[in-house]
Formats: sequence, structure tokens, C-alpha cells
Amino acid sequence: MRLGVTRILQFLAVAIVGALFLALMPDSALAAKRVALVVGNSNYKNVARLPNPEKDAASIAKLFREAGFDTVIEADNVGNLDFKRAIRKFEDASLDSAIAVVYYAGHGIEVNGINYLVPIDAKLASDRDAEDEAISLNRVVESVDGAKQLKLIILDACRDDPFVNTMKRFRRVAFRGIAPGLAAVAPTSSDTLIAYAAKAGSTAEDGDGKHSPFTTALLDNLTVPGLDIRLAFGRVRDEVLKITDQRQVPYVYGSLGGGNIALVAPPSQPKPRDLATSHTGKSASRVEADYKMVAQIGTKQAWEVFLGTYPTGFYADLARAQLAKLGTKGSQPTVLAKLEPPPTPQPAKPTSDETRSWNKIKDSSDKDALEKFIERYPNSPLAVNAQHRLDILDQAARERDAKARAEREAGLRAAQERLAKQSARIAAQQKAEEEQRAKEAARIAELKAESARHSKLAAESEKQKRQQAARIAALQAQIDRRSKQLAESERKKAELTCAREQARLDDLKAAGNSVAVRDDLQRLSQDLTCERLRPQVVAVLDKVTIVIKSGGAPAENTPALVASAQKELTRLGCYAGDHDGKFDAETKVAIKKYKEHKQQALSDIAVTNRFVHELSKEKLRVCPAVVVDKPAPDRHHKETKKTSKKDTRQQASRERHKSSKSKESQRPQARQQARASGGGGHATMIGIGF
Repeated sequence: MRLGVTRILQFLAVAIVGALFLALMPDSALAAKRVALVVGNSNYKNVARLPNPEKDAASIAKLFREAGFDTVIEADNVGNLDFKRAIRKFEDASLDSAIAVVYYAGHGIEVNGINYLVPIDAKLASDRDAEDEAISLNRVVESVDGAKQLKLIILDACRDDPFVNTMKRFRRVAFRGIAPGLAAVAPTSSDTLIAYAAKAGSTAEDGDGKHSPFTTALLDNLTVPGLDIRLAFGRVRDEVLKITDQRQVPYVYGSLGGGNIALVAPPSQPKPRDLATSHTGKSASRVEADYKMVAQIGTKQAWEVFLGTYPTGFYADLARAQLAKLGTKGSQPTVLAKLEPPPTPQPAKPTSDETRSWNKIKDSSDKDALEKFIERYPNSPLAVNAQHRLDILDQAARERDAKARAEREAGLRAAQERLAKQSARIAAQQKAEEEQRAKEAARIAELKAESARHSKLAAESEKQKRQQAARIAALQAQIDRRSKQLAESERKKAELTCAREQARLDDLKAAGNSVAVRDDLQRLSQDLTCERLRPQVVAVLDKVTIVIKSGGAPAENTPALVASAQKELTRLGCYAGDHDGKFDAETKVAIKKYKEHKQQALSDIAVTNRFVHELSKEKLRVCPAVVVDKPAPDRHHKETKKTSKKDTRQQASRERHKSSKSKESQRPQARQQARASGGGGHATMIGIGF
């Protein structure tokens, strides 16, 4: 028998040790899979930008990561396609998870009774566009179906929606239309909660601070370790009401089963606490607020949730008492293993008189009445309840006193801190003023020294200015002289250019009316720099052009032209025959000689006005002296020859007379022509007629 009892005790010890080992294991070893999708849309393309959603989403994503979520998918400023891709990715990640959370901040709208989340690229020109351009809330709810313990949708999307006022209505649904905010929902999936920033049909505020009021409250309360999600949203509601001065009321749709469901598990080893703190380390005021909120609900399930969050402490005892009222035994701390205790005797039942007296005072806060009940019925089982009630009231009084004392001490500390800060600020201000006065004194001394330096520099500068003015005046005089010289040089250059172009124009005018002359006139017109000659050039060019177009071909090889050419060729030493105007072989040979010595083409042997003009321009002998042997002419030929020679001498005399008048003016041009002809001794030869 002793052996059996020993084995039983050993088995129980092993079980207790194993249970303790499991209880002390790190949270990560037993942690369930938690995933989250966070979307923040601020930069809308077709309506005004929302300032806070992008920042709200970033802070919520950071909150989930710091809370140890296994997967956090963050998508900011997403269009329709990217929004749907993010939902698909999250849907895959949430399979077989314990907790799946979707947070959305941005525009939301209700169209014909259906709630939609609005991507940044949506236009929503009419109610028919919502199905194609927006994301229905049902699609988001379906994405969390893979979670087993908690499916949570958080929508900070009830802001004033600019699409409502501009959207056209095509689909007529009875009692429905397009409304600001979101419509109420009733989740069909179990263990599903949908939290709105504002209750159905109302709008939420975007806020003037870093975050919207709803997101601010979420950041403060959502991931408190061990805090049931329903209590967390109760705290969120109270904080938003306080921030918005009762203007905005958050609302949660859906229901959960019994037990405590928290986004973050409670610490495995609670820290020691006193009567003013809970097992989570929160102040008694926070526990008291949760207790009051659960008391307003007053259901068995609500009290069980509270006890799951706060299993021990004063308010836990009160919660168990409330459960006792409902006829249910309160939750007790879990016992891993124990031996069956011996049966205890059943307490005596209270009498009807005791029960009537107790019912009158059981909810009372009158300590005197409770003490009188104990004095009157000291052996009644209800005396224990009365004493417990007295203990509760004493504990509450002590807590109120402690709270008031803590508040007074906090106020005193705050006043002391304000006084210290004010003293420090005054001291810092005085120090800053002293430093400023020292700086100003140093600045004044520096300014005086600077003024003395400036006076000295001003005197030197005045002297330099006078010297500089004298140099500038000298330079200006030099510039004026140089300008006059340049102007005179330019004037002379222009006159020389005009004279050169005038001479060229005169040559072309004397050359007759030919196609070559017209071409030269056109080139002269293009290259002309002396603008005062342009009217003359244009007139001569028009005249030559008209003559050529009218069919007046240039004269060629006429007796008059040939006789003039023979005279000029004789003067230049290239022709020794008679000036009879015949275009014979001897004349052609003379022309070839001339062209050979001038290095011109021999293909064009013809006598034209231009060719005669060219010959008349030559001032020096071109062809070398030649001796021509001819047979003795008869008498008649001699007389004719004498007459021709006489005419030649007369013509040569006229040419010499004409040449002597223009000798001085044509001297430079003659030198240039002499150089152009090669200078092979021709410049020093004297031709016929000189």
C-alpha cells in the first residue's frame, strides 16, 4: 500500500515538474502564428491628398513588428491592381495562422449598401464604377478566413469622402444610395471582428496631429500584453471620445467566443505588484476603467474576459463576486496537479430573516449598516459576505486615499518640476542676456576699431580715386584718338573698296552685253560691300539681262571689232599685219600668241567687245619683238601700206596721248599686271606705239 502511494506521489511530482517546465518555456516556443496586412493611402490622384493615412499605416506596421508578428505586409499608396496583389499575398500568408489582422487607412465609401475601400487611382465618376475601381470590404473579409483564433479588420476609412458629392447616380436601389462613411456590417464568419473608426453612417476625423485620433488610440492600446481584444477596443473607444470631445464614436461589429483573446500574450512571469497595480503592470486606474466598462456590459462572457485579463487582484475578486451574482462560479487560477482534499462540511443556510436583511444592504456602500448586520447575525453565513463587502469598501477607500495622495504628490512633484524648470529658464535667460551684453560690448569695440580703419582707408581710397581718375582720363583720351584713327582707317578702307568696286563696274559696263558680263555682274552684286554702288550695279545688271533676253547676242568677229583688236595686238607686240578688219589666219595667230603669253585657254579664238576691252586694259607689251619677212609689195600695195601705216601712227599717237593722261593713276595697276604676267622681262620691253 505504501509503495502504491509512493508511486502516485512520484507520478504527480513528475506531472507538476513537466507542467511547470511548459509554463516557464519562452513565449516564442508556444507562440501562435500571427500575420498582418497594413495599407495606407494618402496620395490620391483625382481628389485632394490625405495627410495622415500613410504615416498611420507606417506606425501600425511598426507596432505589429515590435509585437512579434510573424509576417507584416505593408503597402502604401496602392492603386487598384497593387491593392489586389497585396490582398492575395496576405491571403496566402494567413493560411493556418492563429491571428490575422488587416489595417486600412484612407478613403472608404458606401455605394448601394456595399462598403468599398478606395485605391489612389480610382476616379469613381458614377456609382457603377465602384465595382471595377474600388475594393469591396467583403473581399478583404474573405482574405482573413484562413485564421483559426481571431480574424480582425480595422478600418480607419470613414473620413469625409470627396467622391460622394461628385459621383453620378445611375443605379436606383430602394432606400439606398451613396453615403459618407461606411454601412453597418454583420460578419458571417465566426471569431471575426470589424472595427470602424466611426460608427456606421458617420465620418471620422483625419486629425491635426501626427496620426488620426483612431490610430492614436490603437497605438496606445492594441498590443498591451495579455489585454483581451474586446477590452482593447473599449479603451480605444474611450480615448477617441476624449480626443474628439465626444464627436467621434468608434464601433466594433462581430462577436467572439469565451476566454481571453489578446494580440500579444501576457508575460510568463508577472512582476511583483501592490494594490495599485494589476498583473500586467498597469495602474489601478486603468484596471478600474476596464472593470467599469465590463460592468456596463454585465454578461457572464464579459466577466470571464475580464478575469482572463486580470486573474488576480482586488478587481478580479470583484469580478468573481459579479459572476457569483449571475449564479456562476468565478474563474480560479489554474492548478496543475493536486491531491483531492478531504470533503468539507456544507455551511448552514441563512434564515429567511437573514436573507431579507441581507438583500436590503448587499449592494449598499453604508459601512454602518453592514457592521450592524454582522453584529445582529454574527453566526449567519451571510455575515461572511457582509464582512467581504466591508473589506471591499475599506479597500476601495484605501485605494481612493492612495490615489488622492498619489495625485497630490504628483501635483506637488509637477509643481516642483515646473518651478525648477522656471528657475532654470530664468537662469538660462539671465546667462544669455549677460552673454549678449558681452557680445554687444565686444561688437561696439570692434565697430570703433573698424570705423578708425575705415577712416584711414577712406583717405587712402580718395587719393587712389584721384590717381585712378587721372589714369582713366588719359586712357579715355588715348581711346578717343585711337577711335578716330580707326574711324579714319575704316573710312579710307571703305573709299578704297568703293573705288576698286567702281573700277570693276566700269570695266563690266565697257565689256558689252554678254552672258559672261551678266555673270560677272551677278557675282559683283553678291560680293558688293560698297552699298552706295548697289543701285548702279543693279541697273547695269538689269540692262544686260534685258538685252540678253531680247535676243541681242553679243557682237563677235565683226570687222570693226577685228580692226580694233588688230590695233591693240599691234600695240602689245603680238600682231604685225594690217588693220583691215579681216579675221584671217594671221589675226588668229596673233590672238593665240596673246593667249599663250597670258596663259589662257586657246579653245575660244574669237573677237568680242570683252576681248577688245581686255586688250585695251593692257598697258605694257605682252608679246616679244618679232621680225616678219614679207615679199616686196607692188606699187599699189605700197601706197595702201603707207596709208595704213599713217593711220597706225595716228592711232598710236592718240593712244599715247590718252595713256599719258592716265599714266599716274594707272601706275599701281600696271605693276600688279606686270607681276601677274610672270615678270619674265616683259615689264621692261617697249611695244609698238610707245
